[in-house]
Amino acid sequence: MARRIRGRLHEWKVRAAAQCRLYGDTGRPVQAHICPTDRCNLSCHQCDIWRKPVGRELSTEAWQRVLEELAGLSPGMSVNFSGGEPFLRQDLVALIAFATRLGMTASANTNGLLIDDTMARRLHDAGLDILYVSLDGATEATHDRIRNRPGLFRRVMHALDALSRVPRPRVVIATILHRGSIPEVAALAELCDARGIQVVFKPVYQPFGQPYNPGWYRDDPWLPGDMEAVDRALDFLIALRRQGGPICNDAAQLEAFKQYFRAPVQPNGLACRAGFQDVAFDARGQVLACYHLPPIGNVQSASLVDVWWGREAALRRQEVSGCRRTCNLQNCNFAAFPV
Repeated sequence: MARRIRGRLHEWKVRAAAQCRLYGDTGRPVQAHICPTDRCNLSCHQCDIWRKPVGRELSTEAWQRVLEELAGLSPGMSVNFSGGEPFLRQDLVALIAFATRLGMTASANTNGLLIDDTMARRLHDAGLDILYVSLDGATEATHDRIRNRPGLFRRVMHALDALSRVPRPRVVIATILHRGSIPEVAALAELCDARGIQVVFKPVYQPFGQPYNPGWYRDDPWLPGDMEAVDRALDFLIALRRQGGPICNDAAQLEAFKQYFRAPVQPNGLACRAGFQDVAFDARGQVLACYHLPPIGNVQSASLVDVWWGREAALRRQEVSGCRRTCNLQNCNFAAFPV
């Protein structure tokens, strides 16, 4: 019995390694997404994370163990802290500093509400490489309406001012392309260019924080209806990208958005890196190969090495390999080559 179990474990590890090498030389993750909290201080219209019941979160010490295991599994990898609003964690800056001391490249996402001069300096001192700041419009009226918080646009501008006064982190505006933001794409790019920062776009998807729903797009109020306006906006971004403008997205990804907005669930023939080059963790320590598939383990009950090379991970990668969902266009998992 023991020999048979060892044989099966070896088979799963070999299978996992072979699957991973489709996407990387080592079969190890190159980036990790850590969600230390689901709590948020906003109630955005296109997001449902703030509606989720708040459970018990991993402690500072537990997250430090996760980071140590990540550094051992894949030295020099990048780690992104997201949420919820990750800055609601009082220990976030300490976790960022811990990750950078381990040789990781660290980034974080924020809505900007908690970023002031003091926080900007702390992030600089912690070694944060990139801070993604959410901004869904170039005007106060648009951003405040989408994010459901009067005065938020001004708060974001103050956050950008504070961040401009420190050498790092590098600031990247993160914008969701949807019915409300598409008319202001050109103005938003101009705002970023004037401030000397970049912007990355991702298409509206089903509300964050909910299980996958294949029919999410049928009644979604944020999907744009004017495809000519969509094409004009995307062609503008593609041209700006090719001219060396402040656009992070690859031109191929922006071009693929056109088909996506016309048929949000039609397979696009592109690969997905979820569970291959990426690994994700929720606030309770569950390890995820894909946000819309069951977890592959939990770091509170198993080592990350065992989870990454384990049976559930191999099965999840097999599911991802055959998956035809269009969330592969989201920035964390986009791969510009066919399946």
